[in-house]
Amino acid sequence: GEDSEEEDDDDDEEEEPNLKTKHHSKLKRKKRKKAAVVAESLSNLVVYTKSVKFHSFSHAREHQQYYENTSLGEKKAHKLVKTSAPDFIQHNMVFITRIYPAASRTLSSNYNPQGFWNVGSQMVALNFQSLGLPMDLNNGRFQDNGGCGYVLKPLFLRTNQWGFNPNSYRHNLKPAHLLLKVLELCDARMCVCELGGWNVGGGRNVGGGEGVWCGRGCPSYLEHLYLPLPLTYCFSTSNLLLLYL
Repeated sequence: GEDSEEEDDDDDEEEEPNLKTKHHSKLKRKKRKKAAVVAESLSNLVVYTKSVKFHSFSHAREHQQYYENTSLGEKKAHKLVKTSAPDFIQHNMVFITRIYPAASRTLSSNYNPQGFWNVGSQMVALNFQSLGLPMDLNNGRFQDNGGCGYVLKPLFLRTNQWGFNPNSYRHNLKPAHLLLKVLELCDARMCVCELGGWNVGGGRNVGGGEGVWCGRGCPSYLEHLYLPLPLTYCFSTSNLLLLYL
């Protein structure tokens, strides 16, 4: 009987290490992260940019690396556009900046992206599920370059020689005019044309809502519409303009 009891004790001692090993391997399996399924083409892009926290433009000049990008909420970005537009433009000449909608937009509404394009922000995110003027401007902006989703910024947003500031107004300039010829207007009593671009803020468009009227049920042919256009648009900032019909 004594021999059998000693043998049982020996068996228990042998089982304890096995239990510890099994428990340890089980913990390792729990800690092991499940591999995410990512498209190879998307994964290959990760090497080009790295997201970092934005502190200030001066901090970025001192510490941010060329391959690092920052993300700004629309409220903070809008404040920087109003108070430090030239610094914002200089920052975007070197680094990539992403703007995203505020979390308070619970109904997926959108802001006007034009103000952020005016300071050279490369990635201005919108809620694509919500139609309206902001998405119309976005679609119009990226129709260029074959609709590939990439449009080269104007030269004055890529070089320092211009000293462009979207918040400044240049006075005493001789106005120019943009002539639009309406070839045909059917099933609508008015064709409204608006210009969006430089000095556009809060959803207001330069030029207002000028229009061509036609009678009920009567198509209008070859009507002419004149929109006042400052010379600065024609020669320095015309690449920022969007014609909204």
